[in-house]
Amino acid sequence: MRTVKRRTDYEILEILKEYCETEISGKELQRKYYLSSSSQLSYWFRKFVDPKIRKSIHMKGRKLDASQLSMSDESLEQENERLRKELERERLRSEALNIMIDIAEKELGISIRKKSGAKQ
Repeated sequence: MRTVKRRTDYEILEILKEYCETEISGKELQRKYYLSSSSQLSYWFRKFVDPKIRKSIHMKGRKLDASQLSMSDESLEQENERLRKELERERLRSEALNIMIDIAEKELGISIRKKSGAKQ
């Protein structure tokens, strides 16, 4: 069983861009990106594509300029904030791992980190 991956708004826009700029079908995109159903594309179109443009787009023979795909400023701000928090969490994780290695080297008396000029 596949796990469901939550995509960022940016990733969704990239998938929609690929769908609009190529002749790839919705079913092919569903397989390629492991979408839960083909209706996922329709949902994303309703969420991200301007309604005026959406009416002129048909599932076959579509052409859409990437500039017509949009994210609201609010969703961009939310995505930016989420990424900042994730970056800070990873910085703290990295620092914790380094401290843990330092303690292990001190207590065990062995070098754990790889030396930069080590022979192989």
